[in-house]
This record gives sequence, C-alpha cells and structure tokens, in this order.
Amino acid sequence: MISLKKFGRFFCFRIGLKEKYVMCATEKKQKELDALREKRSDRLAKKDWAGALEEVNRMIQIEPSKSRYTTQGNLLLRLHRYEEAIESYEKALKLSQNYKEAQEGLAKARGSLIPPLPQKNLPDFAQDSEEFYLPNTQEIDNADEE
Repeated sequence: MISLKKFGRFFCFRIGLKEKYVMCATEKKQKELDALREKRSDRLAKKDWAGALEEVNRMIQIEPSKSRYTTQGNLLLRLHRYEEAIESYEKALKLSQNYKEAQEGLAKARGSLIPPLPQKNLPDFAQDSEEFYLPNTQEIDNADEE
C-alpha cells in the first residue's frame, strides 16, 4: 500500500511504514537547520552578534541541544547580557551535566557579574582583557558542529 502525506510544503510517500513520514520530516528540519547555520556563520563573520543570536534562537526552537544553548550563551556573553547567558549555560548543563564548554561559559558569565577592579591598578596587559576573556568567533561558530 502506498499513500501520500503532506508535511508543511513537503509531500512524503508511505510504503507501509510510518518511519518514512518521520524521515521526511527530519530531512525538512535538517534543511532548515543547515540554512540557519549558514546565516549564523555569515553574521559571525561580520561580527553581528545580535543577528547571530537571532539565528541560534531559531535553531533552538527547531531542535534544542547542549551545543546550541552554549552557543547562545557565548553570544549573550559577547553582548554583555550576563544573566541571560547564565540561563543558557544552565539549560545546556541540564541536557548534559558534564559538558565542559557550558561549564566554562557559565564560570565566565558568573565572573562577569563581579564588579571590575579599578583600571588604574591593573598592569598594562590586563587593560584590554576582553579579547582574552570572551569566546572568539571561531569558538562560537564551531560550537554547534558536534
């Protein structure tokens, strides 16, 4: 028995197995995620952190994962939205308790909430510590590829 079923804009054939329908839906979801991943990478290359965050948020709506929540946290950290970053890292850790990248991000976000020391007392190398402290663009872009 062959039947046809519509999934959004896609039609899928069923040849006696329900798995065929699921497979078609999964392929559609994967295409959407691939498109969003490409948009996110373009925005990261332009250092458009807010735009990249929008794409990651859409990806999370389609399929949440520990790496996507961590990427979301990394972008929120870049935008100095520390409380939201903490929430994102905690969501990642709920999915995988020992996820090292989320643990590190959570520590950075919590550390960012501590009031800074007066700048005049810091040595020269610590004056511009943001580059050292925040995740770099490559780390953010590769986080979702696991």
